[in-house]
Amino acid sequence: MLILRNSFLQFLVFKKQQPKKKKKKRKEKRNTRIRSHILLFLGAQLLAPFSPVHTYVRLTPRPPINMHHQISPAILYWGTPVVLITSENTDGTSNIAPMSSAWWLGDRCMIGLSSGAHTSKNILRTKQCVLNLPSEDMTAHVNALARTTGANPTSAWKASVGYRYVKDKFAHAKLTPQPSELVVPCRILECPVQMEAELVKVNEMMGDLPERKGSILAMELKILRVYVEDDLRLGGYANRIDSEKWQPLIMCFSEFYGMGKHKLVPSRLAEIDEEAYRSPRKNGVMQVAVADEKTCNDESKDGEHASSLCVLRVS
Repeated sequence: MLILRNSFLQFLVFKKQQPKKKKKKRKEKRNTRIRSHILLFLGAQLLAPFSPVHTYVRLTPRPPINMHHQISPAILYWGTPVVLITSENTDGTSNIAPMSSAWWLGDRCMIGLSSGAHTSKNILRTKQCVLNLPSEDMTAHVNALARTTGANPTSAWKASVGYRYVKDKFAHAKLTPQPSELVVPCRILECPVQMEAELVKVNEMMGDLPERKGSILAMELKILRVYVEDDLRLGGYANRIDSEKWQPLIMCFSEFYGMGKHKLVPSRLAEIDEEAYRSPRKNGVMQVAVADEKTCNDESKDGEHASSLCVLRVS
């Protein structure tokens, strides 16, 4: 190694002592500089082990990549804002339903609801609703509404997972009704964001499963009017939201989260086993218990979301 080192140093000295040509083309000078830099770099790598401080470049191995595993979750709630939907009951009162299967694009909102849900029936009948967005400090109100229904009698499936009928949900959740301007259902005063909406189109989901076709509805809503608290408005603009001030309540796998990484409070909805929401796949249900056909037929008559125990295995 020492001989190699000395030979390399002699080579560098020899190169330095070579007479330079006065007339060199610019391209040749550039190539010479590049070769010199390469030689100096390689020399530094060779001499580095003999240096008191190792200065050569160490190629460290890439850290291992986390392995992926195939799983079959019963629900796919990766994290979306909680929405309190107000709709008009047949007697003219307002119903409140907490949900989180919603997303927005332009002036439209898509919501996903069970076709047998009380809120779905109200929206299909009146073509109107209000989307109220709670902030992360409203978990107590949302928990009070969780596992309540405006349908009387309560469906067998909802009763089996702890739902109960509540006539006046505003009073039950300690919320305040606020008159709307373009639709009949009331807004919720405590919610920082309120959107009056009308139904534009209904799409039946799960069309590839004959026994479940239409059990879930994707409703396209047109946003007619938006109301926000003054504190959320971006200074200097009439129609913009200050994203640093808006702290929506997020539901992720039935648990409450804010914009941070920590769970806010225990969610009442999370007390229901996730497997109760499992839906069949096109090629069959994976590792799900199956009830007898009579029980499944009873659940289908209720019109509510059938539980995993009432899903017939398909081949």
